[in-house]
Formats: sequence, C-alpha cells, structure tokens
Amino acid sequence: MPPSKRQEIIQATIELVSECGFHGAASAKIAEKAGVVEVTIFRNFKTKDQLFDEIYEKLRRDLNTYVSRGHDHSLSIKERFFAICTNFCSYMETWPEKINFIEQYFHSVRGWRLRHDILIASGFQFEESPGPALLEEGRESGEIKDLPVTVLLGLVVGTLFNFERQQQFKKTRHSKDLKKQVIQACWDGISK
Repeated sequence: MPPSKRQEIIQATIELVSECGFHGAASAKIAEKAGVVEVTIFRNFKTKDQLFDEIYEKLRRDLNTYVSRGHDHSLSIKERFFAICTNFCSYMETWPEKINFIEQYFHSVRGWRLRHDILIASGFQFEESPGPALLEEGRESGEIKDLPVTVLLGLVVGTLFNFERQQQFKKTRHSKDLKKQVIQACWDGISK
C-alpha cells in the first residue's frame, strides 16, 4: 500500500476514534473516511486492534518527543516540570484529535494493560516516558511527594486534561498567565 494511503487510513482512524470512540470507528467507516475499500485496511493491518495499537504507540512516542523538546536536564525539577507541562498543554491545543485518541485508547480495555505496567513499573527512562521519569526523579530527590507515579500523574495530567478540555469545548484560548497558574497548582499538589 502506498504510504499516502496508509497515512490516510491512520488519519481517518484517529479522527473517527476522536469523534466517536472505538465503537464508532468501524472498519467500514474508516475505509469510507480514508477513501479506500475496507479490504485495503486489512492488507496492511492484520486486525483493527493492530491498527489501533500501532496508532497509539506512534502517537505516544510523538507526544513524548514533543513534551520533552528543549528539555534541559541541568534545570531544577520544578523548572523542568513547568517546561514539560507547558509543552503538554501546547500539544493538546495543537492536536486535540490525537490527544482524544490517546485518551480513548488509554481508557479502553487495551489501555488497562498499560496501566498495569505503569502501576508496577519503576526506573522510567526520560526518553521513553518523560513525565513519569521526572516525577520519579523528583520523588527520589525529596522534592515531590512520596506517592505512586500513577497517583502523581493523575493529579497532574487529569488537571491539565480538564483545563484544556474547557478550552476545546468552549472554543476559546486560555491566557498564558492562567496556564501558568494551573501548572503551578499542579506543582503545589505534588510537591513537598
């Protein structure tokens, strides 16, 4: 399959899952939106689950690359936290459909297996998981509360998701000052 057709299938899937959830992203609808026949999808992806898994992994890697861009390991944990959170908010504003897909995936049955891995994981590598790695580093240095990384992530990511969703639903933009205040509130919630 030409790369453009493959990309059209991936983009159509992201858009449908973002709009309608996984149950609303039937392969026939994906094919119609991508402008291909349904069999074309299965020539390249063995199953629809494989398509979803591959998209999630690519989006997760892209998100991690984006949030860690310009990261300076010589800065304090707090400064690095602010940089990652600012980049995360920017990613959500720029690509809401990609974040919607990631969120749908993570809260699906497929995503539960990821949660299990995160619940028992430690020793996160910054390149692979910048947020959890920074939280773990802050916990070890005593700057961040000694709570499981999943709890810390929930406090931060849940707050930022809600904050950015307000903007998305109201079709408005929050001021940079308000964003800084929200990120500060997240920091206050997790720091000692």
